[in-house]
Amino acid sequence: MEENFPRGGSSKRVKKDSAPVKVDDADLFHSEESETPKKKRKKEFGKENVAKKVKVTPKNDISEKIVERTCALKKNMVSNGMLLMGSVTKVEDYSLCVGLPNGLSGSVQITHISDAYTQLLQKLTEASSSESANALDVPSLHEIFRVGQLLPCRVFETSAFKKKHNFKLTINPREINEGMVASHIKNGMVLHGCIQSLEDHGYVVDIGISGTRAFLNHSDAEKFNNGESLHVGEAVRCLVTTEGDGSEDVGESLRVVKVSIDPKKVSKSQLGSSVRLPLTCIVPGMKVTAKVTKADEDRLLVKFLQFRGHIHCSHLPKPAMTYKTRPEIEAVVLYVNGSTKIISLSALPHLVDYSGVATENQFGSLQRGDILTNATVTNVDSHVGVYFSLDDGVKAFCDIPNLSDSLVENVKDNFKIDDIHKCRVMDFNPVDNLVIISLKKSIFTKFLQFQDILPGTTLECTVHQIHEKGVSVNITNRLSGFIPNLHLSDFPLKYPGKKFTPGTTIKCRVLLVNIKKKQVLLTRKKSLVNSKLPILTSWSQLERDQVLDGFICSITDKGVLVAFYNNIKGWVPRRELSEENIPFPEKVFIMGQVVKCRVLNWDEESSRLTLSFKGTQIKLTPFGKNRVVEVPDGFEIGMLVDGKVQSVTKTGVNVTLEPTGVEAFLPRNHLSDNLDCCDLLMTHYREGVALKELMYLSKESVLTVSHRKSMCDNTDLVVSEFDKLQPGLLIPGSITRLMDYGIFVEFPGGMRALVPNKYAADTSVRNTSVLYAVGQAVCAKILQVDREKSRILASLRMNDCYHGDTDIGINLLKDMLREMDMVQKLSKETDGKKKLWKHHVGEVCTGKVTEVTEIGLLCVLDSGCKAVITNHNVDSNVDLVKGDEVKGLITYLDMEDECVELCTLKDVVKGFVNWKGPPAAKITADQKLNCRIVLVKKSFALGTLKGPGAGTLAYIPVKRHLNDVLEVYQFYPGQVHPVIVKQLEKTHVLCSLELHEKRKLEIQGVDSEMLRNVKTPHDYKAGDIVMASVKTVYPLQINIVVGEAHGRVHISEVTDTIDNGEMPLNDLQPGEEIRVKVVGFREGKTYSYLPISHPNRKYALLECSVKPSKLKKEDVDSTVEKEHTYTIGDRVQAFVQNYHKGILNVSVSSTVQGQVSLVNLSDDLTVLEDPDKHFVRGQGYNATVIGVDNCKRLDLSFTDKGEIEVGQIVRGCVLTTTFALELQLALSMGYKGMASCTDLSDTYTDNPLRSFKHGQIMDCRILSVDKQIKLCGVSLRQSRLKKTKKSSKIQDPEINGVDSVSKDQVVRGYIIGFNKGLLTVCIGNGVHGTVSREELSDYQVKSRGAVFYKGRVVTARVLSVEETVSLTLRESRTGVTDLVPPDMRTGSSGSNKESAKTDVKARKRKLSETDTSSAKGGNSSQDSEEETEAKKVKGKKEKNVAKKKTKAINNPTENEEKILATPPACEISKMPRLSVAAGLSWDADLARDSLPTPSDSDEDDSDEEDRRSTKKTKAEIRAEKKEEEKKLDEFERRQLEGDNQPATVDEFDRLVLTSPDSSLVWLQYMAFHLQTAEIDKARAVAERALKTISFREEQEKQNVWVAYLNLENMYGSSDLLHKVLERAIAQNEPSKIYTQMINIYVKSGKIDEAENLHNKLVRRYSQDKEIWISFMMFYYKHERVDDARKLLQRCLKSLNIKHHVEMIAKCAQLEFKFGDTERGRTMFESVLGNYPKRTDLWSVYLDMVVKTGECQEARQLFERVIHLKQSAKKMKFFYKKYLDFEKEHGDSEAVENVKKKALEYVESQGYTDE
Repeated sequence: MEENFPRGGSSKRVKKDSAPVKVDDADLFHSEESETPKKKRKKEFGKENVAKKVKVTPKNDISEKIVERTCALKKNMVSNGMLLMGSVTKVEDYSLCVGLPNGLSGSVQITHISDAYTQLLQKLTEASSSESANALDVPSLHEIFRVGQLLPCRVFETSAFKKKHNFKLTINPREINEGMVASHIKNGMVLHGCIQSLEDHGYVVDIGISGTRAFLNHSDAEKFNNGESLHVGEAVRCLVTTEGDGSEDVGESLRVVKVSIDPKKVSKSQLGSSVRLPLTCIVPGMKVTAKVTKADEDRLLVKFLQFRGHIHCSHLPKPAMTYKTRPEIEAVVLYVNGSTKIISLSALPHLVDYSGVATENQFGSLQRGDILTNATVTNVDSHVGVYFSLDDGVKAFCDIPNLSDSLVENVKDNFKIDDIHKCRVMDFNPVDNLVIISLKKSIFTKFLQFQDILPGTTLECTVHQIHEKGVSVNITNRLSGFIPNLHLSDFPLKYPGKKFTPGTTIKCRVLLVNIKKKQVLLTRKKSLVNSKLPILTSWSQLERDQVLDGFICSITDKGVLVAFYNNIKGWVPRRELSEENIPFPEKVFIMGQVVKCRVLNWDEESSRLTLSFKGTQIKLTPFGKNRVVEVPDGFEIGMLVDGKVQSVTKTGVNVTLEPTGVEAFLPRNHLSDNLDCCDLLMTHYREGVALKELMYLSKESVLTVSHRKSMCDNTDLVVSEFDKLQPGLLIPGSITRLMDYGIFVEFPGGMRALVPNKYAADTSVRNTSVLYAVGQAVCAKILQVDREKSRILASLRMNDCYHGDTDIGINLLKDMLREMDMVQKLSKETDGKKKLWKHHVGEVCTGKVTEVTEIGLLCVLDSGCKAVITNHNVDSNVDLVKGDEVKGLITYLDMEDECVELCTLKDVVKGFVNWKGPPAAKITADQKLNCRIVLVKKSFALGTLKGPGAGTLAYIPVKRHLNDVLEVYQFYPGQVHPVIVKQLEKTHVLCSLELHEKRKLEIQGVDSEMLRNVKTPHDYKAGDIVMASVKTVYPLQINIVVGEAHGRVHISEVTDTIDNGEMPLNDLQPGEEIRVKVVGFREGKTYSYLPISHPNRKYALLECSVKPSKLKKEDVDSTVEKEHTYTIGDRVQAFVQNYHKGILNVSVSSTVQGQVSLVNLSDDLTVLEDPDKHFVRGQGYNATVIGVDNCKRLDLSFTDKGEIEVGQIVRGCVLTTTFALELQLALSMGYKGMASCTDLSDTYTDNPLRSFKHGQIMDCRILSVDKQIKLCGVSLRQSRLKKTKKSSKIQDPEINGVDSVSKDQVVRGYIIGFNKGLLTVCIGNGVHGTVSREELSDYQVKSRGAVFYKGRVVTARVLSVEETVSLTLRESRTGVTDLVPPDMRTGSSGSNKESAKTDVKARKRKLSETDTSSAKGGNSSQDSEEETEAKKVKGKKEKNVAKKKTKAINNPTENEEKILATPPACEISKMPRLSVAAGLSWDADLARDSLPTPSDSDEDDSDEEDRRSTKKTKAEIRAEKKEEEKKLDEFERRQLEGDNQPATVDEFDRLVLTSPDSSLVWLQYMAFHLQTAEIDKARAVAERALKTISFREEQEKQNVWVAYLNLENMYGSSDLLHKVLERAIAQNEPSKIYTQMINIYVKSGKIDEAENLHNKLVRRYSQDKEIWISFMMFYYKHERVDDARKLLQRCLKSLNIKHHVEMIAKCAQLEFKFGDTERGRTMFESVLGNYPKRTDLWSVYLDMVVKTGECQEARQLFERVIHLKQSAKKMKFFYKKYLDFEKEHGDSEAVENVKKKALEYVESQGYTDE
C-alpha cells in the first residue's frame, strides 16, 4: 500500500536509496527532472542560483519533486545540527535514553542538559568537603526527567557503528533555540527551556536566547506536576504570555519574557498563520495549522506559515487519502533539517495534544518479551513491513526480516488485511506510537531481555572470550553472560583457555541475574548443571530437612558459607560440618566445592539460613586428597618433631615435618602462648623458616601440631586418651568457645572440657569474654570425669591451678620477649619498617609534637618514625602544644602500627641520657630493688629500677600463670613496687614482685611461724567471744570480719529489748570494733546453717550475736540450732522486711519469718491507710504470735486486744464476697468475719455489695464467734455500732430468726436467686423466704431474670411460717408497686387468692387437654401462642448471643474493685444470660433448670400415671418426643433468661453435662469459683471446658480461651498468661486471639504489653490493613500521635500499593478525631489531589470538616465538590449532602442557593446531552 515507506527493511532498494541522501535532499527544490544523473545533481548543488530556480519553478512541479524525494526518516538522513522530536525512554544516572522518529534512538549526556545544571555539577565536583557538597542540593536526572517526556533535541555527533544509542544529542536551550533572537518571540509561542534558578516570586527559565530571559511565576508553576517544586535543569515547555512582541525591557541589553507552563494552556496554544518566522526558529514540538496541498497514499504535502512540509502516513491518525477533502489539519513539527530545508510534521494525537507533562503508560500493560496471539493486520507495505492492531487499539509494526524465520518474498500475498497472527513484543517506538513486534517462531523461545532469564534455568551458551577472571558467553545475540573461574568446572582449572575456545557451545545454569547492572552469572559445574535435587531460587521453596545442592563460597574457622541460586546463602556451623570434629574447615573443604546440604532452619526477614552436612554423605577431602589423614611412623600425641614453614594461610601455617616430609597444619592460635605474638608471627613467617620442637596435637581430619611452650615444655602433662583422665590432673589446653554458662577448653587429642562460670576465675564473673578470648592458652584442672556420657568438668581458677610458683610467670614473659625479638629479626629483612628498626627500647630520642589528643600526644621523631606519648608519661607541670620539641625514653616498639611509645617524665629520662647498657656489675639475681612502673601492657609491665639499678628498664610479668587474668588490673603507671631480680638477659632484665615471692615462700612453708597466727573460720568454735570489725551495715544485718574470717550479726541478735519503731542497727558504723559471740556457722555457697559439731566446710561463715544476755552466758546458746517451738500468745521481736499486698513481712530470727496482716498492724486508721509510709525496712516491733506454721512462718499481730467476744466492735478489712451476697472481712487475731446482706446497712439498697472495695477498712460488731474455725458473724449496721435502740427510726429492722416473722407481716429483703423454680429472698441474718412463680407478680413476665435479679431489694408479705417462710411479691397483696415494668408484662395473673386458685385449676385442665390433643397431633391455641412467643424470644436471644458472645466474653473488668456488677436493664438484649458481656464479671448469675420431675408439677404426676396404665401408641410416643423437645427449648430459653441459678458444684456439673458445648455454662461455672477466690478451681474448669467442647464448635472454644486469658490476666502471673496465650494461638486463628489479648491488655491498663503485641501482630500480618488500622487507632486513642504517624510510614512500606489511599484516608480521619485537624485536612487534600474522582474520600472529608463545626470551611469544600466533573449520579449525591448541610447549619437563603445551583447543573447537563 505504502510503497515509499522504508522502515529499517533489509531490501536492496532501501540500501541504494540510503547512500546519497544528503545530495538528494539538497536538490529537493530544484527544477531538474528526476532522471538527471547523480553527478550532475552534485555539480549543480553548489550553484548560487538555486533559490532563483526554486522561485521560477512552477508550483505543481515543486510538489511533484517533494513527493518523489520525501520519505520516512532514516539513519543516514540524520546529520549534525538536525533538530528532532524525542521521547525519554529511560532515565539513567548520567544520561537520558531518547527515542526518535521512525524507531531511531539517541542519548543525552548529563552535561548537555542546560548551562545552569552543568555549572551546578562543576561546583559539586569542586566542593572540597562533604558538607559543602550536601549544601549544593544537586537534583539527579531521575528527579527532573520522566519516562514519556517529549523533548526537542539537536544532533551534535553521529556514530558510524550500529549501537543502541547511535546519536549524541543535546537539549540545551542554547543549542535548540540557536537561530532565534528576541524579536522572533511572539505572544502565544511555545519555547523550549530549562529552569535556571529559583527566585522569591518564581523561577528564571533559560530559553537559550541571548539578551533575553524568561520568568515563571509561582502561581503558574504550581499548575505543573501536581504543584511540586521545580529543580534547576528541569526541562519545561514555556508558553509566552507577554503581550506585544513577547518581551519587556528591563535594562539596556536585557529583556524579560513572561511565560507559563500550565498544561492546559500549553496544549491549546499554536502559532497563528499570520506569524512570519525564519526557518531557524522552527523547533520540533511547535504546534501549527497546516494547509493540505496534496494527498498521496503514503504522505501529505502541507503548507504552514511561509514553509512547506510533509506528513508521512505513519504520523497520520487516518489514511492519507481521507485528507483530500480536509483543507487544514493541526500538526506539530517532527524534525527540521536545516541543511536540506526539509520540515516533517506529525498529526498523531499524542504529539499534537502534548501539554508538557510526561505521558504515562503510553502502551498500557505491554512489556518487552510479551507474547500476543491476537495481532490483526491493518496495513501492508511490501517494501517495509506490516502494520498490526493489538488490544485496546494499540498499533504495532513488524519489518519484513522479522515476519518469518525465512525470507518472505511476496508480503501482500502472505499477509492479508484482518489476518490474525501470533507475535512477540520486541521494542517500543514512543514517538511514532508503535509497538515493534516480531512474528518469527524462533524468537518465541529466546530471551529478549534480562528479566526473561530466571535463576536456576539451564542454557545453551556460546563462548565469546576468555578473560583473566572467567569466560564471557553469548546467551543470545543481544544478551551475554559470564562464568567466573570458580564455576568453569567442578575442579579448579589452571588453563581455562585450553578447554574453552571462542565459538564452542556449552551448557550452563543461571546463578544470578542482576537486572540493574545487566549481568548474568552462570555456572558450568556439571554437578550443579545436572543436579536432580530441588533448585533453590527463593525463600518460599525452603522446607525443613530438605536436601539441596550448593557450592562453598566462603570458609572460616567457625564454619562454611554455602551459596545457592539468586544470591541465597546459608551458613553451616562447624558442629554441622560432619559427625566428626573438624577444627580447621579450610583444610577439609575448598572454595567452589559442590556440596549437598540439609536445611535446618531459616528466617527470611533477617536472611539467615542454617544448614547441615550431616547425613548428606559429603566426602571430606583434607588438602584436596583422600579422607585418611597421613601420619608419620611412630605418631603419638605429645611427641615432639621439627618442621619447616611451607606456606601461610589466614588461619595458620602449613608445615613440612622433618625428616618424614609429611604435611601438617600449625593453627594460628598455637604459634605462641601469647595471642598478640601469634598475629605478629603469622605476618612475618616466610617459606623455609625452621620451627623447632613442634608437638603433635591431633589427627582429627587434619594432622595438627602446636608450637606453644606451655605444651612443648610440659609434654609429661599431656593426656591424649579419655580413659587416662583423672580428677586433679593439670592439663594445658586452648579455649574454643565462650558461652553464657561457661567456657569450653580443648586438650591435645581433641578432648573437650566444660569450665562453668563459677570455676572460670577466683571472683564471680558474669561475662567471661571480658577476661578470656577464643584461642587463648590455659591450663585446666580436671574436676570431674563422666565416663558414661564422656563429659569432663574442669576449673581455671588460680586457687585450683596455681600454687605460688613465680617462675611460671617469668618463663611466660621470657618466651614472649624471645618471640618479639624473633619477629623483629624477621621484620628487619623487609623494607617496610626501616624507620621503626632504627630505634630500640631504652633509647632516648627527640621529636616534634604533631597533634594533641585527649589520651596524649602524637609526635614524629627526628628519624621520621611516629611516636605516641600517653598522659601518664607527661609531666603534669608541662603544657605541650603542637610544634613543641620533646625528648623521651622509648618504652615500646609497636610493630603493628609502626610507631613507638615514649616516656617524657624528666626524672625518668634523666637516668637514661648517658645509658649505654645494663650495669651488670651492680645488679645481681635475687637482688631486691624498687621499680617505678612506666608502661602496662596485656602481658608485661615495664618499669625503671632505682638505687643500684638506676638507668635500667625491668620487665615484670602481669600474668603469674596462663590462667591469671586479673593480675593485670593491679598495675598502673606511676606505681612503685619492691621487686626481686629473677633473670638477667642480654637485652632484658626480668623481675618479680616481692609480694609474690613472699607468698611463694609461705606456701612452701618457709615462714610457718607467721602462718600460725592467721586464723580461719575453722579455728573458731561456738561460744567463742572475739573482737570483730564492722565491714558493712545493712537494714537487717551487719557483715563483720574476725581476723581472716568473715561473718555476720543478724538484726535479731543485736538487743534484748526494743521499742516499737526502733532501728537497732542505725548506731553502728563501718570500721567500728565490736565484741561478738560466735553462735553458729553458715555455708558460704548455699547459706545453709551448719551443725556446731560439723562446721568444717570449705566456705564457712561465722554466725555471731551481740545481745548482752548472750555475751554474759558462758555456755553456747545457739539461735541457729535451737528448735524453736512457738505457741499462740508468745511475745516476739519482729523486724520489718517489706509490705506487699496487705501483708507486712517481718523477720523474727535468722531462720524464722513472720507476717502481719493489715488489720493487725495498728489501731490507728491513718497508719492502716498508708502502711508503706509508716513501716520502714529494719524497724523493730514487739509482736504477739496468733498463728504458727511449722515454726517456719508465724502469723503475728502488733496489737494486743485479746480474744474476740460477742458484742465487741472490731476493725476489719474487706476481703471478698460470696455467692450468697455475703461480705467477707479479715479481723484481728486471725479471725474472719462474714456479714450477711441484711447486716450491711439499716436501709436496704439494690446491689448492696457494690459500694465495698477490696482492702477497705471499717468497723463492725461481732454477732457470733466460732473459735474452732476462727469465723465470726458480724454486722455493719450503724444502729449496731452506735447502740441505737429506737428501732422505729430504722427503715429495715433486723430479723434475727424465723421466730421474729409472723404471717401477713410485710418485710423487705434481697433476692438471692432462683432455686428449683422458687425465688429465694433473704429477709434477715440466716432467715430466707421463698416465692413461688405464681406469687412473683400480678402479671405474666417476659423475662423473670431481667426483673428478679440477684441483689435487688423487694417488699414481700409473709404467707406462711412453717419449715420455710413463704412470701408473695404481688402488688395486690403487698400494696407496693409491682416490680415488673409495663413493657415486660404479657397478661394478668389474677388479683386475689381465689382467682389464683381458679387459674391454677384452669391451667391444670388446659394442660390435660393439651396432652390429649398432643396425642392426637393437635395443639391448643393458647399453647401454640406460648410456644410461638417462646421461639421468638429464643430466636432473639440466640441472635444476640451469637453477635455479642465473642465481644462480651473478652472484655476485662471495667472496675476490678467493685464487688458486684450493676443491675441489668429490662431490655431482653441486656439480660445477664452471659454476664461476662459487661466485662467478665465473674459473680453474675447463671440460669439453670433440669428435666421435669414429679415435684415440679402435679400435672406431670397424673400424666405419668395415665401412661403407665395403658400401652403407648405410636401417636403418644411421637407426642412425648415433641413434648420433650418443647421442654428442652423451654429449658434453653430459661437458661438464657436466667430463671434458675445453680448454687453448688454438683448443680453446675449436672448443668454442663446437659449442655457440654455451651461456653455460657462453662464461663458461669468459672465465675462461680472466682466468687470464692478459688482461682485454681476456675482454671481447672477452663481446662475441662476446652477438652469437653466439640472441636466443631470453634466459636464456643474461642470464648472459653478468651475467658481463660482474662482470668490469668486478672488473677495469674505473666508466665502463666503467656503459656495460656501460646496454647490459644496454637489452637485458634492467631490474629483473632492476638486481637482479643490486646483488648484485654488495654482494658486492664497494660498499655506497654498491648503495644508489644500490636508490634508482633503487624510483623506477622504485614499485608492485613485491618491490623495496621487497629494499631494506628491504639496509638491515637492513647495520645501517642507521633508514634501513629511513624506507624503510617511503616504501614505504607509493607502494604500493597492498592491499600495506600485507604490507609492515608483512615489516618486523616484519626487526625481529625485525636490529632491535629490541620494535618488531617492536609492529608485529605493530598490524596484528593491525586484521586479527585473518589466520591468516598470526598464524602468522608466533608463529614470530618462538618464535625469540626467550621461551617464556612465546609461550604468552601462543598463548592469545590459540586464543580468537579463527575457523573450525574455522584453529583446528585453531593448536592443532596450540601442541601442537608445547609438545612441543618444554614438559613433559608443558603438552602435556596444550593437548590438554584443544583437546578443550573441539571440544565447544563441537559444542554450537553442535546
